[in-house]
Amino acid sequence: MYTYTAEDILSQTARRYHCRTIAGTPESERTPEMCLMAVRADGMALAFVPDALKTEELCAEAMWLDGAPLQFVPDALKTEELCLRAVRMTPPAVQCVPVDILTEEICIEAVQRRGSVLQFVPEGFRTSAVCHAAVREFSGALQFVPEPLLTEELCLDAVKRFPSTLRHVPEGFRTPAVCRASLHRNGHVIVDVPEAVLVQNPSLCMEAIQHGASLRHIPQSLLTEDMCLEAVRADGIELALVPEALKTPAVCMAAIADDAPLVLVPEALRTLELCVKAVLYHPEELDDVPEELRETVRASIQDILAHEDDDF
Repeated sequence: MYTYTAEDILSQTARRYHCRTIAGTPESERTPEMCLMAVRADGMALAFVPDALKTEELCAEAMWLDGAPLQFVPDALKTEELCLRAVRMTPPAVQCVPVDILTEEICIEAVQRRGSVLQFVPEGFRTSAVCHAAVREFSGALQFVPEPLLTEELCLDAVKRFPSTLRHVPEGFRTPAVCRASLHRNGHVIVDVPEAVLVQNPSLCMEAIQHGASLRHIPQSLLTEDMCLEAVRADGIELALVPEALKTPAVCMAAIADDAPLVLVPEALRTLELCVKAVLYHPEELDDVPEELRETVRASIQDILAHEDDDF
């Protein structure tokens, strides 16, 4: 909750000298000049100004650099202009704006600077425009959107800006379009895509892999050779997650090309070409070459290295 007590303010001794000075002065001796000097030095000193000495000018001075002192401005002195200035500097100050002054403009100014303050905006002011502005600024703002305002368009707006927002999207709105927009920015959020959506739209799995998802997050029943190829080309070690039935020569060769260890390749697929590629840059892999191929692999690599020396 965005509120301060006098004790909170005075406890910040390092930067609250002027607050401590005015707080330590008997209220009857706090003059307008003293109060003005105090709030100019530290706006939070307004907490210790007697209400009788608070004027529009004094309150405006207190909020010259910080909107937080708005909570110590009497409602009678709060104007739309003053409140607008306060939330532009300190967005959580929106909760200190009286409802009869609050406008959609003030709410938008607050949430587009800090989307999390949507939670402090009265529900009656959480309009479509306010909610759109909030979800574009803060990944968790979607959870503060009133249910009647939740639409596919709003969810799309949210996930395009922050893919991880997909976890806050109600399952009924995790449509193929919303999920695809999220996966296009971050494949890892596939963990938040309903399996039923993946089953009906298997191309989403490829979208996820192309944008960083691991095969471990793809339902095995939906995996294809093309998906496995895409995954091992990005990270050869993904071969460890490829089902045996999909460890084709093409998949294994692509994985070896990206430094997958030879031990992950089924023995039946450890061909001469594949073994040469594996051992060429990792000689220790020779131990995992089928025994009947080792001498040939060793000779082939020596021949390759000899030709490289000649070319050099």
